[in-house]
Amino acid sequence: MKQLTQEEFENLITEMVEGKKKIKDAITEMETDHRTFHRRVTDLSMQNPSLYRQYAITFPYRPKQLTHVDYEALLIYVMKNDKTLAQAQIEFDVHERTLRRNIKSAEIAPEIIELYRVYAHSKRGPSKLPPEIEERIDDLTERDVIIDEIEGQRKRTLTMVKDKLEQADGVSFAQKAKDMGTTYRGNRHRLDELRRIVRQREANEKEKEGR
Repeated sequence: MKQLTQEEFENLITEMVEGKKKIKDAITEMETDHRTFHRRVTDLSMQNPSLYRQYAITFPYRPKQLTHVDYEALLIYVMKNDKTLAQAQIEFDVHERTLRRNIKSAEIAPEIIELYRVYAHSKRGPSKLPPEIEERIDDLTERDVIIDEIEGQRKRTLTMVKDKLEQADGVSFAQKAKDMGTTYRGNRHRLDELRRIVRQREANEKEKEGR
């Protein structure tokens, strides 16, 4: 692995943000692997937060299957908050085609579909919602639109792993991992992934605040 100073590494990241180099180019230049490269990038979030946010926006980390959308809950949210699907699409970061396809194919209660059709029709024209429809919408109960159960479970697991690995009782990390029925490398990989997820989300939130 080629040892780059912090300044050299930041210059390399700057070139990537400016579109002069790709991730594979940086990894080749550093003579390292993907995991080590991304570990150092994540460390950059503490050393140079501004540059890290630029990197995270340019090369966002999107782990698979961390969240999914409850489309019935989304329709309820739209109706109870006087929103449109277009507004919900932006708010929950769902592609328009994906949103409309899943509303048609997802398992949504027929009464919710019926209410939404009347609601959407009223939003397109001058007519107001009938009082009985307003009352039925008012009676609906909102719930989370974005289901984060997988990530929540992963975070709880990784927190447990981290706590066990960091106990200062004189036992090596490798031995602790073995006692847990896992491997040190596997646990380290999971911890690296958690850090990337957290730092990416922090960068996304900072970007939204700056808009």
